[in-house]
Amino acid sequence: MKAFYILALSLMLSACASNDTGRSVPSVSETNNPVVKNQEPAELYSDRYFVNYANALNQHTENALRSKIVEAKMVEKLETDLAFTFNANQRANVTQLLSSLTDTSITAILAQPGGSWKYVDSDVHTKQQATSYYRFTLDGTFAYYEISWLDGHIVDIFNLFTGVGISDSFDLVIDMEQYRKTHPNSGIQRMGDFFEAVRQASYTEMLFAYNEIPKPFQQKPLVLAGLMKAYINQPSLVMPRSFVVYMEKHQPVHPRFYAYYYDNQQFDLAIESLKHFPETVVKDVRVQVEIGNALYESGQTEKAEDYLVNALLKAPSEPFGYIWLLGLSIDTKQYQQTELILKVLYDRFDTRYSKTDLLTFDRGEEYLKSASYQRYKQYLN
Repeated sequence: MKAFYILALSLMLSACASNDTGRSVPSVSETNNPVVKNQEPAELYSDRYFVNYANALNQHTENALRSKIVEAKMVEKLETDLAFTFNANQRANVTQLLSSLTDTSITAILAQPGGSWKYVDSDVHTKQQATSYYRFTLDGTFAYYEISWLDGHIVDIFNLFTGVGISDSFDLVIDMEQYRKTHPNSGIQRMGDFFEAVRQASYTEMLFAYNEIPKPFQQKPLVLAGLMKAYINQPSLVMPRSFVVYMEKHQPVHPRFYAYYYDNQQFDLAIESLKHFPETVVKDVRVQVEIGNALYESGQTEKAEDYLVNALLKAPSEPFGYIWLLGLSIDTKQYQQTELILKVLYDRFDTRYSKTDLLTFDRGEEYLKSASYQRYKQYLN
């Protein structure tokens, strides 16, 4: 049975790999993580240490990840967390499972090539332990990763959007095995079918498999992450009745549910889902502008503009604040501000908005008739 659980968890991690909220902004090249081939050594767990690691991720993601992962350190942390010491046979089995889960996690990350990594912040717990946070951006979509460190080695990689991490996957293996022993005919094997269907985008089969998963597992984070990936890829998908009831009754808040609440115009819950990130991530400019946009869509225009302007002022070298503030400025007919933002995007980020681009905004056609747009066209020439 061990082989089955390793396979099932591999399917889970690859199926749940996702780097976005289900929504995107116009793509702008990021210049915050320049590739640096020769970097000065940095003190362990200093900001420079983690910035250097972001540069390494941008140079060669797989090499950067594998160079910092030692399974023995992962086992050591697991023993500490469990307050338990494995015997030799247990250690060998645990190491094998962690190695498989790590390989699958890395493969899931590598399935999103061409993105940009940026260091956000870190928490240093002791001389040996720390946590660092990174934003991964690809074509205007984004994800956040929480990386746990022990003695300079990575011991866990956690996708904060999906709620999927190596250690959580390990815990689920244990739960599945215990459930199988007490419920031998429970259909726990349908977990593998569910995640394979998500991975293959076979959503009809996914729904059948989900309904046959034992109920105690239907709201497990990895299962919910799989459902949300399917929803993001196909928003018209009719979600399982048990899931809809769960969402209506419990109204869970987690970043993985952001797109679902946003699309259903439950903006308060969408914002609360984003605020479920660690505090240091909530303060990041990309989350702040997303909150600002949700506020705008909910009709809180003044509050939304405050969020967007503050985000822009805190991170003027980041494009996201300008992009979302541009949309708000056009829709609220603040054309002087619109013109200024368009010029900044062109001068600083080499981003030119065509007539077609501007027509994507709700009131873009009105803006094209303004004197501000004529001045912008002349500026480009």
